[in-house]
Amino acid sequence: MKLPSTVNILSVPYTVEIGPLADPSDFGESNGSERTIRIRDTSPFHPSTLLHEICHQVLYVSGLTNLLTDELEEAIVTALEHGLFPYFRIPK
Repeated sequence: MKLPSTVNILSVPYTVEIGPLADPSDFGESNGSERTIRIRDTSPFHPSTLLHEICHQVLYVSGLTNLLTDELEEAIVTALEHGLFPYFRIPK
């Protein structure tokens, strides 16, 4: 699946890139201040990873990230990713 090159998260535009990551064990990373989402080029889970990173940025843009520990944020984002992803149709 080809991922979009940009996404709007709560009306904030983000650039979506595919390439190597700072931590090669991660599938994706995002940066709210830079408004970027990066997906590892060798990840077999591009669409799911994109949804995961969008969830992180929904929390960031809404200001909720400041209220959460890193561990709690990751748990919430992972639950949302796994709970919502089955409802998306992925074109082949």
